[in-house]
Amino acid sequence: MLVYEDTTAIIASRAYQLAETGEFEDFAAIERELLAEGFGDEIEELKKPPLENALNAARFAASSASPNSRNG
Repeated sequence: MLVYEDTTAIIASRAYQLAETGEFEDFAAIERELLAEGFGDEIEELKKPPLENALNAARFAASSASPNSRNG
């Protein structure tokens, strides 16, 4: 199912971009930003444990490295 896979890849990529900024305190904050950007039901795909864990790891690494982050 190509459309489904493409949609998942797009939202996962955007979520990872957001996580890498270090500006979001947790996964829920990334989720809220994605909703504000117009993503909807696709967000459920990010709630799979491996993907959510990867996003949280990227978010944590970025917030630890960024002196301007709101989290670190």
